[in-house]
Amino acid sequence: MANTSAVGSRRYLAVCISALTLGVPIQSQALTFNWGEVEGSFNSTLSLGASWRAGDPDEDYLSPGNTDGKGRASVSTTDDGNLNYDKGDMYSLLFKGVHDLELSLDNIGLFTRFKYWYDYALAEGDVAHGHVPNNYRVDGTLETEGFDDLAQSQGAEFLDYYLYGNFELGSAPVELRAGNMVLSWGESTFIQNGVNIISPFDVTALHRPGSEIKEALLPVGLLYANIGVTAELSIEAFYQYEWKRTVLEGCGTYWSSADVYGGGGDKLTLSTAAPDADQVAAGGFMPRAADDEAGDSGQWGIAGRYFFDWLGGTEIGAYYVNYHSRTPILSGINATSFSPLTGQPENPQYFFEFPEDIEVYALTFATNLGLWAVSGEVSYRPELPLQINTVEISQTLALGSLNEWSRIADRGAAAGPGGVVHGFDNVEYTQAQMTFIRFFEQVMGADRLAIAAEVGGVWIGGMNEAINYGRSATFGIGDFEPINSGLPLPPAILNLLPPLPGIIPVSCDSHPVLSLLAGVQPNSQPQNCTDDGFVEDFSWGYRVRARLTYSDVFKGVNLTPNMAWSHDVSGYSPPPNFIEGRQALSIGLSADYLSTYQADISYTNYFGADYNDQQDRDFISLSFSVAF
Repeated sequence: MANTSAVGSRRYLAVCISALTLGVPIQSQALTFNWGEVEGSFNSTLSLGASWRAGDPDEDYLSPGNTDGKGRASVSTTDDGNLNYDKGDMYSLLFKGVHDLELSLDNIGLFTRFKYWYDYALAEGDVAHGHVPNNYRVDGTLETEGFDDLAQSQGAEFLDYYLYGNFELGSAPVELRAGNMVLSWGESTFIQNGVNIISPFDVTALHRPGSEIKEALLPVGLLYANIGVTAELSIEAFYQYEWKRTVLEGCGTYWSSADVYGGGGDKLTLSTAAPDADQVAAGGFMPRAADDEAGDSGQWGIAGRYFFDWLGGTEIGAYYVNYHSRTPILSGINATSFSPLTGQPENPQYFFEFPEDIEVYALTFATNLGLWAVSGEVSYRPELPLQINTVEISQTLALGSLNEWSRIADRGAAAGPGGVVHGFDNVEYTQAQMTFIRFFEQVMGADRLAIAAEVGGVWIGGMNEAINYGRSATFGIGDFEPINSGLPLPPAILNLLPPLPGIIPVSCDSHPVLSLLAGVQPNSQPQNCTDDGFVEDFSWGYRVRARLTYSDVFKGVNLTPNMAWSHDVSGYSPPPNFIEGRQALSIGLSADYLSTYQADISYTNYFGADYNDQQDRDFISLSFSVAF
């Protein structure tokens, strides 16, 4: 029977199997059966896991209004998840089942994957702060019903379901597939944003205890064909007839840093001086309009791979993909009239959009150098939508002409009343990465040491130097040259201000007029008034994973200590790749019995970066699973 759990090149699968052996639970042999001439296999994994917060929330990432003035964040829209869980709190207690069924008859077959789950901690656990969907109910449960289906506290979903067939066209082998499937192209291993963007991610699956990579890549509806033109040359193509967004964390959950996203996250609070609950009750928020989702049509790709035997068995690949963004861009709609923000329809709104027709060109290679498996990839996007700093967007929408320090004031004015202010610019995006994999036998008393490492860099071209891109909203807008306010103020207002020498100075952390009238400053936290943390022309980093295998330590029990190390060395890229100085270290131990029962425990520590607002999310995970 064909292995239909993923689609891709021979070399890509070989590299991925080796790399994922470093972190994927061992599964037992599938149950096989025959039904007349139909061959079948059924594979199941059941797991129970829990995760706990291992460190205290950092006040640098908490709004002053939500912490009795102790917090030092520049906004109140990124801290719900942080406030809901203290050190030692369990944020996930998950029971999960994943079942694979494959049926084949001669040269055709059917593959399906079904998943169900229940997260008791998310469904029933009380949280300290709440979120918008439950109206910030203190010591209540989060309401996840409006989240993406896969992000909810419980559910059941068919993931893969597709037909496949292997045929002959003359002397050329042809593989055809149709349905919901994962299609993996390119040679990336750990670093994202290369050419392997056909299948969106389920980020929530990766954050859950006992997660497996097969749950993180979301199948999408597509048609796929692969033809072996010669023994060395193969051509692949796909047409995607279904668009899906990446599944991100719901607002208020442990890993969420976006209170304004996710099901029910439909209010953007405007002040750091008042608690979220008070702002929502008083109407001090910007409402969310309907998202502008991408269409299902217009996504396709073609690839060619050539195997050079005379180059030591090297495979070279070339790719072209046209796709629609899977990740959201925050944009907005101008007010139709100027009035105090009360959440009413005439006032500004924010929404998320997903730009279409992003082109990717890529070249890859895969080979062996001695005992090392080495692969690499260079990808190029002539026009990648790059998010403008989201606080710049929200301030421009909320304040209109009063936002005289805005770097995008001209865009807001050009859009006019009720017009759309798009929150991105298109830039050139180039990414290069290389992966190195090797197995060492008889190391440190272990049967085998497996190491996989990847290094990558990102180059951005065509950024507007007058605009700040990226950086978490937690840190607000960046610094700017002080200006003199040009707001036309009546004498009654001027009399309220302290005596000024004919001018009203405005700086990053001070606006005397708006501060007095509305408690508004460009950036409420002086320590965040910097030019750092925004997307730069170049950034790079590396990832390393290692795993020792001790076989039959006890009768039938294998132990596998493992380590994962991530380091963003320099520069800031668009999410999710690089934030300068960001480091993460994870250490764990896996034990399996008879390749059927498995237990895993791990601890992950984040540190080193100045502009990583998830740096305080250290955690411990424990899981048990059985595969049959």
